[in-house]
Amino acid sequence: MAPAQVIEIRGGNGSGKTTALRLIAGFLDGVSSGRILQGKTDVTRNRPWRMREIAYVDQDSRRGVVGTLTSAENLALAAMGGETAFWRKALRREVRDHVSSVVKQANFRIQVMEQPARLLSGGQRQVLNLLTLLARRKQPQIVLLDEPINNLDSANSRRCGEILRALHQGGSAIVFVSHTPIPGIEPDRFVQLGESLDFEGQRLTVTGAS
Repeated sequence: MAPAQVIEIRGGNGSGKTTALRLIAGFLDGVSSGRILQGKTDVTRNRPWRMREIAYVDQDSRRGVVGTLTSAENLALAAMGGETAFWRKALRREVRDHVSSVVKQANFRIQVMEQPARLLSGGQRQVLNLLTLLARRKQPQIVLLDEPINNLDSANSRRCGEILRALHQGGSAIVFVSHTPIPGIEPDRFVQLGESLDFEGQRLTVTGAS
């Protein structure tokens, strides 16, 4: 599959950029008019599909991974898809090897991987949030980002950019709102609120939004 597009959503303060992203992701109800289409399929009322196929990364790094689990445990959970009794499966060599290959892309020290996520810095935790998307056996079709590197230091901003490039190269479409340029991420196009979003290979169209 050819990599999908990278799209930046623009709009003034209070114009509803975050609300639009959360509606698309399926976190909010309230689509009273217009439609959300995946290709030719109307998924406006299909929140389970959107929650499954669309990943959302909040600007607040605490809204993501499980704080009581270590970084490695969070990645193992993502690799197993959050299945029940995942601990037994996560011990398999296959899963350990997969998690190790994902960790290399963040250049994290082993101490970071062994720490509970709640003890990580905000930048480290945001990197971990993005790493869980890479750890999934099936990448999300669309990754929605709401100010993903807001207030991050340069090293962790760079790590986030590298992970996003890997997701993009793996076929995920990237849609983001950010006042700060994301290192290494260049949008293919800019969209004002209310326009349609069309991706190569997987198309999501949002119409009637305000």
